[in-house]
Amino acid sequence: MTNLQSKVNPSSAMRSLIKSLCLPVLLTLSACGGGDEGACTAEARVSVELTIVDDLNAPVAAAEVSYRVNGGAAQTLVCGSSGACNVANEVNGVFAISASKSGYLPASGTVTVDRDACHVVTQKLTLTLKRAT
Repeated sequence: MTNLQSKVNPSSAMRSLIKSLCLPVLLTLSACGGGDEGACTAEARVSVELTIVDDLNAPVAAAEVSYRVNGGAAQTLVCGSSGACNVANEVNGVFAISASKSGYLPASGTVTVDRDACHVVTQKLTLTLKRAT
C-alpha cells in the first residue's frame, strides 16, 4: 500500500463527495416546496390573464390596455381578436388595469398577483366595455 492509500479512507471520501453533490439539489427542492410538490420549472408564468368583453359578454377585439404594477410606470398592450391577452410574465404585485376602445366606455379593475416559492400565481380578470351611446 502506498502512503496515499493508507491515509485516505475511501468510504469517507465517497461520503464527502456525495454530500457535496447532493446538498445543492436538496436545497433547491426544499426551496420549491419539497420533493412532494416537485421542483421549480423554467417556464415563465403569466401574471394576469385578461379578457375584454362588451355588455353582451361578446369579446372585444383589439382593445387597448394600460396597466401599472404597484403604481409604477404605465405599460401598454393591445388584446387580440378573442378579447384575451396576457399581462406581464412573472411579475407580482398590485395591477391597476384599464381597457378602452373607440365606440366603448373605458373600464378598469385591480388585481393582486402573489407568488409562491417558484412562480407567480396567475390571476384572471374580465373587464366589460359598455357601448357608448
